[in-house]
Amino acid sequence: MILYLQIILITVLIVTLVALYFDERQKKREKAPVAKLTRVWEENERRTFVRINADVPVRYNIPKKVNNPKPVKTKNISVGGIAISLNEKLALRDRISLEMEMPDVPTPVMVIGEVVWIREDVEQEDQQGVRHFSAGIEFKEILPKDQAKISKFIKKCGKS
Repeated sequence: MILYLQIILITVLIVTLVALYFDERQKKREKAPVAKLTRVWEENERRTFVRINADVPVRYNIPKKVNNPKPVKTKNISVGGIAISLNEKLALRDRISLEMEMPDVPTPVMVIGEVVWIREDVEQEDQQGVRHFSAGIEFKEILPKDQAKISKFIKKCGKS
């Protein structure tokens, strides 16, 4: 009789533990973020700063050319650089000045950057035949206070 009670008790405990295990597993699965992997980066990651996708009003100018700042679209930004979309092909290692209007900051952030990569966005050619490019700009000359403004913006966007 005692043996039967022990077997029943052990069976009930095993069933309870299995049920708890699957319940916890389901809860973890529900909390897990869902994303679709589109490709795997197989190169070494060279970025050292957190990068966020953000639309920040930016104007750029090539100091060697005429002083005529042109607006560009931002793709993403970090404390160390920015990716922009523009309709002019820049040369690698070109130095450009950037003027960024960060939200909640009364004065623009001024930066001198260097073009570290450029590629043509073939699928974005518009109806007038204007070619579009994406460029990665590494910040080379930036005041610490301006770097702090960018960092604060990135942290704020990361929390929302």
